Parts: sequence; C-alpha cells; structure tokens
Amino acid sequence: MIQSFFASNPKKKEYLRGTPQDIADLLNNFTHVNYDTNGDSYLVPFGLQNLHQRTLDLTNQHTQVGRRGISDLTRGLVQNYVVNFVELRGCALGTIGAKCIGHLLQHNNTITYLGLASNNIDAEAAAFLGTGLSANTLLRKLDLSHNDLRSTGAGHIANALTHNHFLRILILAHNKITPQFATDFCVSLAANSGLIELDVSFNKISDGGVLGIAQALRLNKTLRRLYLTKNAISQAGGSGLFDALQIGCKLIGLNLANNRVSGAVLGLINVLPNAQHFRQLNLSCDFISPQDAVTLAEAIRRNQTLTDLNLSLNDLKDHGAIPILKALQGKKTLFKLCLTKCEIDFTGEEASDELCNILKTCANLTILQIAGNVLGCESGNKLARTLQACDENVLHLTHLDVAETKIGAIGGAVLLSTVSDIQTFVELNLAGNNIGDDGFLQLASAVKDEGGLGSLKSLDFSDNDLNIAVEMTLCEFLLSSTHLKQIVLRGNKVCEGLPNGIMQQHHALKLLETYQYCNDHLWAGNTQNTVAKSSCVVDLPTIREKFAEEEEEKRKEVENEVTTAKERPPDPRIPTLTNNVGGLLVTEAQLRKKFDTLDFAGRGVLERETFKQMFQKLEGYGVEWNDESIERLMSKNNIRVGENITFDEFCIMMLQVVCW
Repeated sequence: MIQSFFASNPKKKEYLRGTPQDIADLLNNFTHVNYDTNGDSYLVPFGLQNLHQRTLDLTNQHTQVGRRGISDLTRGLVQNYVVNFVELRGCALGTIGAKCIGHLLQHNNTITYLGLASNNIDAEAAAFLGTGLSANTLLRKLDLSHNDLRSTGAGHIANALTHNHFLRILILAHNKITPQFATDFCVSLAANSGLIELDVSFNKISDGGVLGIAQALRLNKTLRRLYLTKNAISQAGGSGLFDALQIGCKLIGLNLANNRVSGAVLGLINVLPNAQHFRQLNLSCDFISPQDAVTLAEAIRRNQTLTDLNLSLNDLKDHGAIPILKALQGKKTLFKLCLTKCEIDFTGEEASDELCNILKTCANLTILQIAGNVLGCESGNKLARTLQACDENVLHLTHLDVAETKIGAIGGAVLLSTVSDIQTFVELNLAGNNIGDDGFLQLASAVKDEGGLGSLKSLDFSDNDLNIAVEMTLCEFLLSSTHLKQIVLRGNKVCEGLPNGIMQQHHALKLLETYQYCNDHLWAGNTQNTVAKSSCVVDLPTIREKFAEEEEEKRKEVENEVTTAKERPPDPRIPTLTNNVGGLLVTEAQLRKKFDTLDFAGRGVLERETFKQMFQKLEGYGVEWNDESIERLMSKNNIRVGENITFDEFCIMMLQVVCW
C-alpha cells in the first residue's frame, strides 16, 4: 500500500526517483509511529517489507535509528525482497547495532551494498559482523571506514574473508589499524578469491603491515585495486611491496599517497613494464625528489597501459618533471595527469614545450591538473594556442586546472576564450590567479566578443579578489551562457551570502531581477534626468521562460514515473496489504474517498477543525484523541501549524492509526 500511495502522488516524486535521503524520509513518516511511555519514537518494521525502492539511505539518522531502532530496522530488512543498497553511516550503532547487522547478513538475500561508516564499531562489534559476513553470499561492498576496529577488529573481518569469497570491495580506512593486523590479513587475503578492491587508507599499518600485504599478494590472484594512503610507509615498505608485484602483478590501481616511499620507486622499473593491466598510480605527497622522478620516468616510458598518474605535492621541479612529461608523450591510454604543486616552472621553454607536446600526442587525455606551479601569462597563451591548433576530432580534454599559476587576467581571458571553442570542454579552474575586478571585466568582455562560453559547465574564480562591483557582470556572464550552470567564487567578497560560495543560475536571475527593479524605480524617480537609466544585457523574460520550461520538463518526467509505477506489476513475493483487522483506511482508494467526502467544497485541502473532529472519532486503541494530542502527532510528522490539511498530510495522519 505504501508504494501505491507514493506512486499516485506527484508531490512525492522524490520517492519515485529513489533518492537515498528521501527514502529515509519515507521511513520517518511511516515507521516512526510507535511511542514509549516517555513519548520517544522508535522504529518498527511496518511497511518496510513492502518498500519497492532499492535504495535505503539513513545517513546520520542516529536519533531515529541508533542502538534501539536498529533491531526493528534489521528485522524489517530481513523480510524485504527488494532493497539492495543500505547506507547507515553515522547512525551510532555500536556493539548492539553490529550484532543486529551480523544477524541481518546471515539472513538477508538481497543487500549488495552495506555502509557502516562512523558507527563507533570496535573490536567486539566487529566480531559479530565477522560472523555474519562469513555466512553471507550476496554482499558485494562493505564500508567500515571511520570506526574503531583497530587491529583486533580488522582481524575479525579478515578471518571472515577466509570463508567469504563473494565480497568484492572492502573499505577499512580511518580505523587505527596497526601492523599487527598484517598477520591475520596476510593469511585471509592469500586464501581469498573474491576481493578485488581493498582500502586501508589513513591507518598506521606502516612497513610491517604493508610487507604482510605484499606477502599475501604473491598468492592472491584476484585483488585489482589497493589503497594505502597515509600509512607511515617508508622506502623499505615500498620496496617490499614493489618486489612482490614484480611477478604476475594483477593490480590495476595502487594508491600510496601521503607516505614516504621516495627511493622505492626504483622497484617500479621491474613492475610497470610487466604489468599488462596496470592503469592507476597515485604517488602524491610521497617525497619524490627530481632524481627519483627520473627513475620513475623510465618505468613509465616502458609501460603501455597507464591511464591515471598523480604525482602532485612532490618537489619534482623542472629537472624531474621534464623526464616524466617526455615519458608520457604518445601514450594513447593516458586519461588523467595530475602535477599539482610540484614546483615546476612552465615559463621555461623546455617545460612548456613538453607540456604542449603532451596535449598534442596524448589523444585520450581528458583531465589535466597543473595548479600551484608557475605558468605565467606567456606560457598560458602558448598552452591556449596549442589547444586551438589541436584537431577537434583528436582532442578529448574536458577538465583543465590552472589555479594559482600566475596566469593573470590576460592569460586567463585567452585560455577561457580558447577552451570555449572546444566542444567537449566542460570545466576550467582559474582560482587564485589575482584576476581582480578590472581583469574580470576585461575577461568577460573578451569572452563575449568571441561568442560566449561554448559547452563550459563549471568555472572556478575562487580567491581572485572579486568585489561587489562585478556582481551584475558575473550574473550576466552566467546567464548569457547556454551550458554554464555555476561559477565558484569562494574567497571573494562578491560571493558573500551565496551558499558554499557558488553562484548558480537561479541566484543570478534573482539578483538581476532585483537590480533591474531598483534601477527602474531610481530612474522613474529622477525627474531631472540626472541619472542615466541602465539596462540588463541578458533578456530576463527569455531566461524566466527557459526556467519555466525546465520545470515543466521535470513535472512531465515525474508524471511519467507515476504512470510507470502504477502500471508496474506487483512482486508476487511481497504480501499485499488491504485492510487491517480494525477495518481502518489503508489503501489509496479508501483514503481518497474519505478525503473527498470531507472536502465537500472540492478545494483540495481540509480545514484543520474538520479534520480534528473526524480524527477524534477514530478508534484510539486506548489513546484518547483531543486537540492537544492530535496537534502533538501532527508536529511529530512535520505538519505545518495552523494551516489546512493537504491530501498527503491526511494520508500520513491516517496511516499513523493503522500502525498504532
């Protein structure tokens, strides 16, 4: 019944879309209906077995779930045949909740993703999860990040992997895991034949832990991605890991960011050339020196599969960066290159030439990040000319990050005008380049003269000393573009009052409408014509019409979803609820008929007093309904004080009685 009720109400379109947070709201409306003697609500499984949506997201709902509600919630999920994505991040489950989840894992036959991050899960709680995981055959991804597993708790999960060969992705980041974890995990990982991705980032496994993982990798044949970010791994640990990968490396992705592997990159010379499937390498902030970069460049040159390389936050300087750039030239597989804050001076001819050669020869390069280096106006223009000269049928660049590169207003204008002509280009970051008000006005004028922003969807002008004087120009700049959806303005005075420092199209429209209204009144009151009347560059009526069309398209999409939901045949495994033993109204038809009877004027709403009089006549099963108790129940369900009752609110209140 619950699914048919939502399927028939366009106002509840978010449930039909299945967005996670709104499904959480559905549970708030339809399951938080029992109250104990203190008036506190708690979860009951009513309706959960009938829920048609596949996604259940209760992120940070610790007050509604917690250690009390999780028992009822898991009981409902055991009976559910549809939900396969369950997110319980930040629900304060603790040991009691973990015990319930362990039971759920043993009996549920549909859940493939389970998110348990930030739930105060310790070693004792992990033991219950391990028991459930050992018996589970459906779960494919488990997120246990930001808990307190430590090595003992991680060991319980590792032991479960000896029996569970169905889990594909395991996330154990931020769990204070120490090298002791390596003993249990080495045995389990070596014996496991299902896990393809392991994330133990932001722990303290250090060299001892990574050497244990390296030993397991010599026997494991299925692991494809390994994340070891910030684990105090030194050159010794890195060398041991690379040695283990030399023979029959199956990894396609390795993340060693924020460690100190530096000199260990020598071992990659024997890994990358032989790794036929290796694609992603992240060595950011690993204290890689220019000399190390030269060695790494040779390993990269001999590899033919690399798609994603991140060397940001290393002091490569020109001496280390130039060999890397040369080694990457002609790589048809290269998709993303990140050299952020590597102390590279691209104003030098050799460095800028090699960067431009990357754009010319790496046809599939999509994302280029060189922020925090020195590019300058002249090299920025050179980069723009290279982009302009590239064949549009070959160039696939969509994202370019040149933040904090001293490119200036002129270089920024040239680069922006150039990427606007690239049909595939969608995002440009010009943050921190000291563009200023005058520079931005010049930039906006240049782009306008060149014919607009093309297919650009996002533009970042953060930290560019933009003040309120350019606010209207920014609005017109945003609204005059066909595809641009937002301009990021963090760190500028002009963004004060904008949520997260981001100006979106509806913000710009409101600002321009206010500006035009004030300007019209100022001109009308100026009888001596001492103030010139200014006008908006963009056509506001056209913009409003465009927004109205988009809203109409969304409404039609919702109606189509409603029609599809109505026509969807019921799942034979799910029991259909018609009437309860008390003969109360539960189906949509019954609720609509009763609502229409009370709404004799056909206004689509009920007067509050009319509803209260009807509600007081209902069977309360021991509860006496009066004005105060009804108002309290309305407040619990977020029904507005003092206003008429809509059909949605009527259904919510009536279904409370069914659940009682």
